[in-house]
Amino acid sequence: MKYSTEECLGGDGEDDLKKGLENPLALKSVFCSRVEDGDLLARIAECKNLESLGLSLCEGNKLAGRLDQLPSLKSVNFQACRLIDFPQSVLEVSQLESLSLGNNVIESIPVEVSNLKELTDLYLQQNHLQELPDSLFDLPVKKLNLSYNRIENLNSCVGNLKQIELLSLACNAIASIPDSIGSLSTLKSLALGFNKLTTIPKTIERLGHLEFLSLQNNPFEELPKELMTVSVSVKNFSIDGKHRPLFMDWDYQPSDLIPKIELDAMELLIAENDPLYRDTMETLKQFESEKEIAKVRRAIKIQSTEPDDYSILGNSRLGGFPDLENESDFPMSDGKRWAFLAQLNLAELEDTNSFLPRTGLLSFFIPSTEEMIAHVVFSQCPSDELKTVRFSPEEMLDDQDDYSENPHRVSFELATDYPYDFPDDDDKVSQFESVFEALHCKSDHVINGFTFTQHESPQQQAANQHRGKPEEWVCLLKLGYDQKVGFCFWDAGTVTFAIHVEDLRRHDFSRVHVSLESS
Repeated sequence: MKYSTEECLGGDGEDDLKKGLENPLALKSVFCSRVEDGDLLARIAECKNLESLGLSLCEGNKLAGRLDQLPSLKSVNFQACRLIDFPQSVLEVSQLESLSLGNNVIESIPVEVSNLKELTDLYLQQNHLQELPDSLFDLPVKKLNLSYNRIENLNSCVGNLKQIELLSLACNAIASIPDSIGSLSTLKSLALGFNKLTTIPKTIERLGHLEFLSLQNNPFEELPKELMTVSVSVKNFSIDGKHRPLFMDWDYQPSDLIPKIELDAMELLIAENDPLYRDTMETLKQFESEKEIAKVRRAIKIQSTEPDDYSILGNSRLGGFPDLENESDFPMSDGKRWAFLAQLNLAELEDTNSFLPRTGLLSFFIPSTEEMIAHVVFSQCPSDELKTVRFSPEEMLDDQDDYSENPHRVSFELATDYPYDFPDDDDKVSQFESVFEALHCKSDHVINGFTFTQHESPQQQAANQHRGKPEEWVCLLKLGYDQKVGFCFWDAGTVTFAIHVEDLRRHDFSRVHVSLESS
């Protein structure tokens, strides 16, 4: 038994329940799990003063037919209780405030559901619902979860939910959303992902209190421009990156700085005059598509080599302390220092790229791995004017991200990198694996490479936040697991700094985006 008092019974199995039912009128709350005896469960109807009832993984059909014998009920929760039908008996419980019938096989909701005049929370996720009665939308609910069903149509009555704050319709087969959705002035959370929507109404702009909106995994063909305003105002907005151009002003606006290099001279991709080109083309013949060459990046592999003793100011370094022109360049929050990750002496990279500045020092900082904000310092002062800025863990914003103990020098090597574009065609999987193996940059630390992600790429995330197309964003630096340096970002994840190509060619490092990917 989990807990048992004079008024509350909770436990796993039949023995706990039998003991509690020895004095049924004393019980106000009952929570049971894994009880298979339907007749025993039906005896809970003897608890005439019961206010809260919860069953999980039980045989609940017999008790579901007797809920009208519990007039004091305010909360009913039947999770995975094999309910075939919506319990008609619960419609007689006039004081009911919360009803949860998730993970069952209920196919329909009775029209009489509107009898529940006090119901504020209704959870019917993971059932077999196909249609919704108009009367459902007359309920005074604040939370309504209908996700993971088989609903195909959502009629205009949804606009009658005048008190709704959370509405989840995710993972259904809904093809359209009515204009009346814009009437839900109290709505804070709206989940419409994993449906069959080709568009959404522009009235969604009226949802002034919306904080969460999910639209991912829909076959959108067009989207209203009003969605741009909504996507900026909500705290949490999700949609497939490929659909953002349907509603966003995608053009990137760089600073007024004059470009230092022409786009076609940056050589971010493998080109015919590149020494790596021949081997790359031989590998890509397996795909029988020359367009794949446009995906191959001219990457720079970074390897940590030997411990750094700070005897050379401004050398390339992973971890340790930074060399800065001014100590004030070290980013801080609330008087605490951010985490220093790396610095790159660009003169050491001169022979391996044409897209970075030829000289200078790039230093990379984040507040912590719990707060991903990029700060990149670009200094062009002579090395003898630099100063190593040392600090103690006590000075840091988050000492869990202190990588100062094991600074290491690095080496650079020209390489190729190929995106993690796993093909949809099963027949090409083996081809992809061989191409990927041959062209992927096998290093935890890379410039102008790719990052494996479970969802959106760092370039897509950067575009989401700062605009521009994902392919216009460049991996300025990717850092991964490194035992020698002490890098272990979350579960051996990767930190990726991305920069828009227009900023890169202007040597403007003020809008670098950073993301962290971990399993």
